[in-house]
Amino acid sequence: MDLRDVHNVLAAGTRKNQVGKTDEERTVSHLHEFCETDGNAATLSVDDSSGLVHAVCFQTARQKRLFKAFPEVILVDTTHDTNKNKYKLFSIQVDDVFGKGQYVYHSQVESEMADNLSFCLKEFKESNPAWVNIRVVVTDKDFNEKDVLADAFPDARQLIRQFHVIDYLRKQVFYVGTRCGCGPEDKKILLPRYS
Repeated sequence: MDLRDVHNVLAAGTRKNQVGKTDEERTVSHLHEFCETDGNAATLSVDDSSGLVHAVCFQTARQKRLFKAFPEVILVDTTHDTNKNKYKLFSIQVDDVFGKGQYVYHSQVESEMADNLSFCLKEFKESNPAWVNIRVVVTDKDFNEKDVLADAFPDARQLIRQFHVIDYLRKQVFYVGTRCGCGPEDKKILLPRYS
């Protein structure tokens, strides 16, 4: 029996136990199973009147240890269209001792509304006392709720990812160059490294 066979046996057992359950029931079942592992944490934000889930937050014990070891600089990102229900994946990442990005927190959020992100960050802070050591929060240029981050981490500076700063500068130089009559070669001289 090879690794693929083991995976197939486990998947068949999982499917058998989940037959007839709704997506919501399967999700709750998986979250309960996830939380049975010592140190793992998961929380839900549910609208009382509609029963709609606004956010599902989860973090493994390993992710908690990683954050505790490297809390000074975090990268906050939201990924869109990751599932059929159009929930957004809200993640927090740190760089480890080798400079490699490591995820330390995940949430599936219905939308990037301030209430949802505030809930996720509140849960993150409750599970991670080392949050007080955060000094820098790096985001994408299009992260909508920068005020939520400022409220959650009042002592931290907010920075935009280097890629977005360079991209913005390149566009501005090309725009100004076009208006001033600069040719393509002139534009390359202005930003040679990033053209």
